[in-house]
Amino acid sequence: MQRIRTPSRKTRCNPAVEVLLIVMALGMLSVLWMFSQHPFSAQIQARNAQREADAQRLLHAIASYESVSSHPPLPIPYREHCGGNSLEEICRTSAPCQKGVDLSVLTKEGLLSSLPIDPQASDAGGTGYFAVHVKSGGTIICAPRAENGVKIEVGG
Repeated sequence: MQRIRTPSRKTRCNPAVEVLLIVMALGMLSVLWMFSQHPFSAQIQARNAQREADAQRLLHAIASYESVSSHPPLPIPYREHCGGNSLEEICRTSAPCQKGVDLSVLTKEGLLSSLPIDPQASDAGGTGYFAVHVKSGGTIICAPRAENGVKIEVGG
């Protein structure tokens, strides 16, 4: 008795298509791995860039204010370096400044439309930015909440 062959249900793909599928799967796995390692690195860099720009704006406004001799001095403390001391934190204009540096005069004088606030500021009364006059005569603005070990200090 002779067997009748029926066509096989298994069909083989083109080898090029198989290679393409494998490469695509590996690519997707590598993208997933990268996001699992640094899921928000672009957002962290954007926040740090915002902090740098805010610090520059504050420093420029302070320098503009202090360049007019008739203005009273700003209540910025004199220190060796910037950051960490609550007396150095710049207060928000929307809250009473009970401790810290009151720079609301910069908005009243039109040098800033509003005081910048750190993207991750947690204190309702503080901006997250700190200001000190250093003994050498300059002003330093720093953002101690900078992420990924970045140190943001402008001025000096």
